[in-house]
Amino acid sequence: MAIRNVSLVKIWLLTAFGFAAAPSFAMAQAPAATGNPPASAPAAAGQPAAQPQDPFTVENLIGDAVSLSNQQYPEVDQAIKRFKNSDPAGAREYLEQAKQKYPKLPPVELMMAKLWVFARNGEQARLALEQTVAKHPNDPEAYLLLADLAFAEGRTTEAHALFEKAQGLVGSFNENPKRKNNFDVRVLAGLAAVHERRQQWDKAIPLLTKWVELDPDSAAAHSRMGITLFQMDKPQEALAEFKKARQLRPDSSHPYVMLGQLFTQKGQIDKARIAFEQAYKEDAKSEAT
Repeated sequence: MAIRNVSLVKIWLLTAFGFAAAPSFAMAQAPAATGNPPASAPAAAGQPAAQPQDPFTVENLIGDAVSLSNQQYPEVDQAIKRFKNSDPAGAREYLEQAKQKYPKLPPVELMMAKLWVFARNGEQARLALEQTVAKHPNDPEAYLLLADLAFAEGRTTEAHALFEKAQGLVGSFNENPKRKNNFDVRVLAGLAAVHERRQQWDKAIPLLTKWVELDPDSAAAHSRMGITLFQMDKPQEALAEFKKARQLRPDSSHPYVMLGQLFTQKGQIDKARIAFEQAYKEDAKSEAT
């Protein structure tokens, strides 16, 4: 089963706390050390910059917990409107109604934390996450979000411990299969990122392999796998993963561009030049290439 929006809220979490989002999260906890995916190409000259998306949507708030295709959640929609109108108390009331009506939703405190994240209020988001842990100690998501924050701030050991805490909780979590599947991916991505940051490629690879097995349609998983394989001196296997990633997400960097940039990072300029030339040969019309 393809898992969409693996941790869309994480992009806003990192932004809310003053940190740049990981490269294309779709990269889910991308490492902040050697092995980072190369940055995507800038917009072509004369092209308008992409406009930031409004994070305050029902999908962003609860889309990783419930299906929105066959069920409306008007209480959640009203909660978002109240929150945007500077009425967090009213928002909470609507979320409490929604939770009673739709038990598969996340805890109210966690949904409030996400709203504060969307509003870029880190202090209130942290407070809501602490409340979630206190009231719902067996729900893994608060630990995952706190782990994301620790990772973004460079507190790798703390992030590692939080991801492992979440991993233990996910094993016994049975309240919502959709959330559990989402947690499985986020734990694997997070633990892999910890090892990638530490350049422990042999420990990262089995986690990334499990991620690909669990969500084979994730371009992020294949990209991360490719980067790690490259760091293990397996450039051809890395290239194969980059090709899979581009098949799944055609707007991503050309596989040979990825390879060329990684060779450049290693100082292997001749191999980088060959890779860039191949990318141009295959995709000369692309502005990104």
